[in-house]
Amino acid sequence: MPLPSAAEAAVVERLVRLDVIYNVTALVLLLTGLARVVWGIKGMSWYVSQPLSHVKVTLFVVMVLLSIWP
Repeated sequence: MPLPSAAEAAVVERLVRLDVIYNVTALVLLLTGLARVVWGIKGMSWYVSQPLSHVKVTLFVVMVLLSIWP
């Protein structure tokens, strides 16, 4: 049984709001990570020399690329 058009519109509006929240959260995460690398106590050289940091950034980039395609 298909949903009425009003219900479909409400679902689409909720999904759009959820997508905006997801994108804003990802942006805040990215900016706080960059601020930590640039102005953090350990400094940029420590983060660049750590392999785990490279893995984290790579996974973040993969997640961003996967979220672009619906």
